[in-house]
Amino acid sequence: MKKNILTIVALFLIGFANGQVTNVKADFSCPSGITVTYDAPTSGNATLYYSPDNGTTWLEAKTVTKTGNTIVWDNKADNVSFGQFRLKVEVPTPTLGECTVNSTLPVGKLTFLCYNLGADPNMSIEQQMAYTPNPNTVGTTDSKVYGDLYQWGRNTDGHEKRTSSTTTTLATTNTPGHGNFISAPNTPYDWRSGGVQTSRWGDGTSNAKMPKAANDPCPAGYRLPTQQEWASIYNGMNGINTWTWNSTGTPGYKISTDNGTTTALFLPAAGYRFYRNGTLYNAGTDGNYWSSTVDGEYSFILYFSNGYVNPSLNFNRAYGMSVRCLAEY
Repeated sequence: MKKNILTIVALFLIGFANGQVTNVKADFSCPSGITVTYDAPTSGNATLYYSPDNGTTWLEAKTVTKTGNTIVWDNKADNVSFGQFRLKVEVPTPTLGECTVNSTLPVGKLTFLCYNLGADPNMSIEQQMAYTPNPNTVGTTDSKVYGDLYQWGRNTDGHEKRTSSTTTTLATTNTPGHGNFISAPNTPYDWRSGGVQTSRWGDGTSNAKMPKAANDPCPAGYRLPTQQEWASIYNGMNGINTWTWNSTGTPGYKISTDNGTTTALFLPAAGYRFYRNGTLYNAGTDGNYWSSTVDGEYSFILYFSNGYVNPSLNFNRAYGMSVRCLAEY
């Protein structure tokens, strides 16, 4: 469990950021009522605890109301008076849910994370598919299921957020040192100057099993899929796996290993950010998933729309696109 502990002496509050919970604040309404707000990747599933003995004993606040990242505690109803005690907020540690599908590679199966990087990691596949993203005719900043949009070869530095600022200054190293989306309106349409730099996310080949690169944003034990690995899970709509468009809730492809009876992997149509100016496009209609494989000055993606899937398109590296991590094997 990740937690954030607050020390309260009378009405004095000190907050300490730790792990996933940050920016904790508390408002008081005597003689009872404490409103605690916090920032965390997920909302609504936090637990509030209090300690009357400086952290030796922790008791759960029972009489609470939770809305988003806000907890209102009626401490009087729990027979707790204002005075010297401590509060802590705990949220569950996200589990790295795994989704396994069939593959035409010799390994037979490939295992992916069940969510895009930047999406809510605690949502089940069913919850992802049922969720209705904030609508927009061009694009959306709603990342709950869609997740973040990475420029090819960049690590997680803030640029991947759908609302990140833009700059036209190209980076001179593989780690720009800021969180801006780097627009690249001129050839070769790459956020990084100084050549092709194929090793940012891969070694420039289409090998099925590629070593994890230093800039790879995936968590430990996972890496970007190669183009060949993406292709290996798609062999026509009714090939090695069954691909079915999800027409309600979040648009995207449901991938099944048992002829559509159950969904083993869901890929939302998360759209993209345009390389020239960072504008968001096609959320809800297009899926664009990076691979680690390069093609000259371009890199391969898995592209899809309703009724069409292509695991072998190549795009400019300044585009912002989805990342779905593959378990190393």
